[in-house]
Amino acid sequence: MLASNRRSVGRGVWSSDGIFHGQASGPASKNFSFFLIDAIPDLLRFVNFVWTCPRAVAVAEQLCLLLSAIFATNFLQLTGNSLALIFHVAAASDVENASQSGSYVCDSIDAEGFIHCCKPDQLQGVIERYYNGVKGLLLLHIDTDLLQSKLVFENTSGGSELFPHVYGAINMDAVVQIASV
Repeated sequence: MLASNRRSVGRGVWSSDGIFHGQASGPASKNFSFFLIDAIPDLLRFVNFVWTCPRAVAVAEQLCLLLSAIFATNFLQLTGNSLALIFHVAAASDVENASQSGSYVCDSIDAEGFIHCCKPDQLQGVIERYYNGVKGLLLLHIDTDLLQSKLVFENTSGGSELFPHVYGAINMDAVVQIASV
């Protein structure tokens, strides 16, 4: 153990309050995204270190999910691509059906006429509000430039925050990544 109850990990330390204190090196160190990419092995060691604490595991899982969304968006912006990502939390069975048919649909199409999605900055809140504790879910990363169905940013529940809604099936070639939630 280091002073102040810190645990040394790679190029930094994790303090007892769960905050990583580290420093990236090299030409990419000026970019926050690359610092986070450099820190992934350290994050994984931290998750392994606190595996016995259920709350820490849940926080780490949410952090990995959020970082995945941030990395994908920032990497494409840095490389000059115009990819705009939205996300959809899906049942594994619906994704399996989509992989066979080539297009994704779910129950909300029949019930509401659209598929609920969210922007990267909305993802954590959506998971906490609607999917907390639900197992076996997948996260679809959807490239809006490849999406064939109509995409509308709106709020249908009376607030001011706008959410992406896909009016129709999601063509699977617009899904650039599928991750576990």
